[in-house]
Amino acid sequence: MIKDDKDIILIDSGNDEDGKYIVEYLKELGISKINYLVGTHEHEDHIGGMNYIVDNFDIQDIYLTRTDSSKENVEYNELLQTIANKNCTYEEPNTNTKFILGDSTFIIRYVSNIESNPNNDSIVIELENENLKYLFTGDIEQKIEKTVAWDSIDVLKVAHHGSDTSTSQDFLNVIFSEKNKLREKITVISTGNRENLLDDIVLQRLHAIPNNKIYITRNDGSIYITNIDGKNSVKTLRTKVDSTQH
Repeated sequence: MIKDDKDIILIDSGNDEDGKYIVEYLKELGISKINYLVGTHEHEDHIGGMNYIVDNFDIQDIYLTRTDSSKENVEYNELLQTIANKNCTYEEPNTNTKFILGDSTFIIRYVSNIESNPNNDSIVIELENENLKYLFTGDIEQKIEKTVAWDSIDVLKVAHHGSDTSTSQDFLNVIFSEKNKLREKITVISTGNRENLLDDIVLQRLHAIPNNKIYITRNDGSIYITNIDGKNSVKTLRTKVDSTQH
């Protein structure tokens, strides 16, 4: 979740069993409306809990990808039915789609609906606020990392739960470029209690980045990054969401 004043964007929602905990937590924060709800791609560990989100909040805009395999995807089609039942609609965004929330600018840096691997159809979003840039990668793999002219960034949500299918050295060299060598960087890996995609070689690459702080949900729980006057601060907290984190 990204919050800018009263504006909210939620990117993905974990597995089906995660949804109720996410709803409970967001309501504890006093949230009743989500401006943008993004399902990066059709895999259950990214959209499984989204039915609960759609049922429990007013949603301004919904972004999803749709591929040939979506027709046979039970979770995806259940989500479409929930969206229809709520009299909502969804949009399949294009690369370079831009939207503004509060003082934050979001741009879709990559999306595709032609890949046979749903990971590589992920919606990738770049956020800029107070001259800091954040990249939310979904599960894109190295094939896609090679095809986009990425910007230098400050904070990376590591793709595909830290698997070596993603986060190549060449990709890291581009997004954490030499000109940003002295800037503080943050990398966040969403792992989970039931799977072990996190690869040691990816951790080695991340540890080699100068001034990089690494946070892993399996170890640190929920990770909160706050941008105040162009400087990031991080805190970690155990919540019910972490009990079944994706």
